[in-house]
Amino acid sequence: MHERFWEVDFLRGSLISLMVVYHFLFDLAFFGFVSINLSAPFFKVGVWIGLGLFMFLVGTSLAISYARRQQKTHFVFRGARVFLLGVIITIVTFTFFPQNTVVFGTLHFIGVAVLFAPLYLGLGVANSILALGVALITYAKPLFSFSHPLFIPTGLVQPNWYYFDYEPLIPWLFFVFSGVAFGAFFYQNQTRKLSVPDFSKLPVVSHLCALGRRSLVIYLIHQPILLSILFVLSYVR
Repeated sequence: MHERFWEVDFLRGSLISLMVVYHFLFDLAFFGFVSINLSAPFFKVGVWIGLGLFMFLVGTSLAISYARRQQKTHFVFRGARVFLLGVIITIVTFTFFPQNTVVFGTLHFIGVAVLFAPLYLGLGVANSILALGVALITYAKPLFSFSHPLFIPTGLVQPNWYYFDYEPLIPWLFFVFSGVAFGAFFYQNQTRKLSVPDFSKLPVVSHLCALGRRSLVIYLIHQPILLSILFVLSYVR
């Protein structure tokens, strides 16, 4: 069995837990149960930081997985599966919430990032150069804005375009490439370069690590569960 690095699972589990809490607050506000301004700077900055860290961990996990097995087909099939799940979310949101259709959301982005991972994982630490390139494109984004829908996944669209849960390649690939470079350097050959105390046996840490190992499943099922809870609450309030 391959060694897992508890700190990666712990951070992923912590972020996925915070995401569930945020989405529950969002659902409560969206359906009128409470009045919360989720557009306040505190929430907007928090979401941006949390999502950036999560994408960074996606890159780190890809680097660790690539060191274990350099089978390119593994990433292709895995990425295609995640992207397909994103397409299903698009269909569901378009059917039930047409005004808030998820066109290119978190799963779409992760699916594409993993699908094309064989093209950049072999670069290792040099992914930092790719990250810098994405940062420069992000900075110059106003010069590369297009109005054609085909550019929606890239993020190089008109600034007044808005999509629900929109997570395009630019700028989020910056965090994935940075995570890959970090993972390739600090977890080279399945060994930590830095000594990390083992807190994985602590109850809270252990539970968060378990959630981190099942982050995709939690991402898929948490909204149906939350909406079911709100459906019940709507009859008892």
